[in-house]
Amino acid sequence: MNNSIPSTTPGLDGPGSYILVAQNVMCAYPISDLYAPTPRYLYYTLLALAFGTLRHQWISHMFLGGAVAYAATAAIHAIIIASRPAKVAPPAVVAIPYIQQTSNLTRVISSLVTNTSNVLVQPDAVELDIDPIMAVVVTAYLVGLPLQLWSRTMRSSNITRYLLILWNLSMLVGTICALVSWPNTNLAAPQYRFCYSGFLDPSQQNSDGWDTSLWRGTWNATVATVFNKDDNSAWLGLSNNCFYPCFNTSQTLRQSSSLKAVVMDGKTTFAKLHSPSRRSRGDDIQPLVYVAIVAFTAAQFFLILVSGLRLCSDVIREAIHEPHRVWRMKNKIWHQTNRDVRRGWLTVKATVLRRPIQTERDRISEAEAKEATGSRAYTFRSRELLIFPRLILDGLAMLTLMAGLCISGPLVVAFTCWVEWYIRNDGASNETIKQVGQWSTLVSIAVVLLATVARQFLKDRLSSAEEVRTEILTTEAHLQKLRTRLRHLEEITEKKNCNVADRSKAETDQTIIRKDIHG
Repeated sequence: MNNSIPSTTPGLDGPGSYILVAQNVMCAYPISDLYAPTPRYLYYTLLALAFGTLRHQWISHMFLGGAVAYAATAAIHAIIIASRPAKVAPPAVVAIPYIQQTSNLTRVISSLVTNTSNVLVQPDAVELDIDPIMAVVVTAYLVGLPLQLWSRTMRSSNITRYLLILWNLSMLVGTICALVSWPNTNLAAPQYRFCYSGFLDPSQQNSDGWDTSLWRGTWNATVATVFNKDDNSAWLGLSNNCFYPCFNTSQTLRQSSSLKAVVMDGKTTFAKLHSPSRRSRGDDIQPLVYVAIVAFTAAQFFLILVSGLRLCSDVIREAIHEPHRVWRMKNKIWHQTNRDVRRGWLTVKATVLRRPIQTERDRISEAEAKEATGSRAYTFRSRELLIFPRLILDGLAMLTLMAGLCISGPLVVAFTCWVEWYIRNDGASNETIKQVGQWSTLVSIAVVLLATVARQFLKDRLSSAEEVRTEILTTEAHLQKLRTRLRHLEEITEKKNCNVADRSKAETDQTIIRKDIHG
């Protein structure tokens, strides 16, 4: 078959009389209806309401439950995208007729490729779902982590705390996958569509799939076959007027028919922030966002570690878990810090001068100090010297806590605005609020809210005598189980205390024996 590029014969009718042209296009999968504005803004609202109604546990859990379900879906989607990235074929050169930039065709054909006799074809497509996915999972992570640490309501029961930890871990994994995948969603190379100059498709065209019978081993041979001057059968067999190499791509969890190609003229906003030119220029804000998220994560994990392992003083630990009381606790924090500093300084003096420690809290008489062996005195002073690391951790914890309180809110708002700016430039989704796919989520949340409120306030008032009697019996049976569980836990605690007491007594006996031996 003849693989030469067709020539032009102006004035004749039919495809063979027009020149082959190449146009710059953007190939992308539009944002799925699941991440359209209505469900996404509803999700932001649920997160805000969950944070704002913490004092009312039942309603806060309801709002958080709706947000958790939506964010979990996005996190799983992010993990799938990161684990199965789209494969990009190596670039190939395709020959096209040379068109000067001053040609009359540039007036009627937008984004026309000029001043070149070949283009580099590397089929690729943008997965625009990654933008709203990142918005959902990162926002959930930035809100959920402080919620786990600072909310007394969320720490009121072990099951709630464990579920929140599990959710935060899933959001952390989803956040990592989204942040890793997001930079790779930009086009690897410019995308083109090939058409006859007199038979163009509309500026926006959806994919109708890929016809494998058109492939001739290379992109140059394939394009030449489709637009062969002597045999137009391949071109006539196309469902469109133009040929789109990017329609040969695929994406996980996407139908090929949802892929869209849009001519990149000056007014096009479809996925314009994911174009190759944008990728080459870079985004000045993106590194700042990544650094802020990493710093925020490190700060929160530091507070969780210091508090969970009890590496700080009890006063600082209380301030970490209830930051709204920090100002009222300022005198208590100051006195604790001042006492620890004085105690540590006296310990250093006693260690250097080999004298007994004299503090308001711990006093060792001279006789007791003389009787103490060197190993016992060393052990005691070593334990007292641990005050200095604890002081350092207390100071770092307070600085981290204050920075977190000042930065967490603005960070969430700034990140949301930044990623929503990307989403706004991705183009509209396939549905609007008038379609059922958009308002059904809103109706579902409203129905759940109405049912929860009705159950909370009307359950006792509308209950019959038989229902009340059954509720009492069920509650009494549950209380009996709780009492049995409590006795079991108390027995375990008592055994642990006995073991600690026995171990302490054994250590004391060993010290006395060692003292007698040395004596």
